[in-house]
Amino acid sequence: MSIEIRPANTLALAALKTFTDAQIGKDYYSLTDLQALMSLSLDSQGDCHSFTLVNSENEILGIRFTFPPGNWIKEVDFPLLKSLWNIDPYNVAYFKSLFIKPELQMQGWGSKLSHFSIDKLRSIGAKAIVCHAWVESPGNSSRRYLNKMGFQELGTHPHFWAPVDYLCSGCQTKPCLCTASEMILYL
Repeated sequence: MSIEIRPANTLALAALKTFTDAQIGKDYYSLTDLQALMSLSLDSQGDCHSFTLVNSENEILGIRFTFPPGNWIKEVDFPLLKSLWNIDPYNVAYFKSLFIKPELQMQGWGSKLSHFSIDKLRSIGAKAIVCHAWVESPGNSSRRYLNKMGFQELGTHPHFWAPVDYLCSGCQTKPCLCTASEMILYL
């Protein structure tokens, strides 16, 4: 099977919605949310920093939503531990979400997408990347994956995803009661 990495904005929002509905839960992202994610994924030159894995049939197999340094910092409404970053927030990128189809998990595709994104962020001068890891992920896989990539934990945010109007696939509650670990990777 031929798999390639492409900028996410080259795919239709409806296809991204179908993919995210299947991977994280129905309506975690609305079409409006995805449109906003795509907007926040663009740098000042208009280049997209969110990337997808697609096969030769143009089927989405994975996605890494990434916001380059800049405007995302004033657009988001979730908690951030900026005082612990020790870096100008406008030089920091954000890893929003990473989803890989179950049959491709544990094969290195998530790392390939993330490293592709990191290389692109370095090329535009990003100094760090912040993300929020799912503390309750099965086997603590979210934090273990990010630690392996060099991310360091800064602190936690209880009920981080509670504002999202969906039934959490992890805690099985609405609103979600899961905790986020804020992590940073200095580039």
